[in-house]
Amino acid sequence: MIEAVIWDYDGTLVDTCQKNLDVTKEIVLDVLSKSYEDFPALLNSENYKKANERAANWREMYSHEFLMNEEQTN
Repeated sequence: MIEAVIWDYDGTLVDTCQKNLDVTKEIVLDVLSKSYEDFPALLNSENYKKANERAANWREMYSHEFLMNEEQTN
């Protein structure tokens, strides 16, 4: 039985940047029906890290970097 889930989005416990980048690419494709190549933040891990640093949280990053509206982000 699962008792807890730890989500380490900012990589404090483990460097999950590449995994998060890969998941975000899939989300962009599924939600926006666009290729990750359309978004500079998804072209490489360095760009992805910088996009994360510019945003206060993942919702803001999705809004600013991928132009997702609130419904798409939800």
